[in-house]
Amino acid sequence: MTRLPEDACLVSSDEPKARQTLGGDDPVTRDHRFNEVPRAKPWEGDYRELRRAYVDGADHVDWEPRVEIAARFAAGITEHLALAGERPLTARLRRSLTAVVP
Repeated sequence: MTRLPEDACLVSSDEPKARQTLGGDDPVTRDHRFNEVPRAKPWEGDYRELRRAYVDGADHVDWEPRVEIAARFAAGITEHLALAGERPLTARLRRSLTAVVP
């Protein structure tokens, strides 16, 4: 099992699972900039195909533009790196994506 650095600055999205899997009993700072992409979830049609097209570069109406996502994630990482000082930063961006920046 991979362990996080003991002195890491821990940051996660607002999602409970992201916080819980990252921190356990350790304090975790929540930051909404690491939340999932706001998007419409149509009940009809091929939602999986829409998601794949989005990841491949297509922007959709009622979905957060990809350029805005990159900007908010970058701003969050930049701010928390500065706050972490010499400590490594571990950011849980969503349930399946964790970034560790030494």
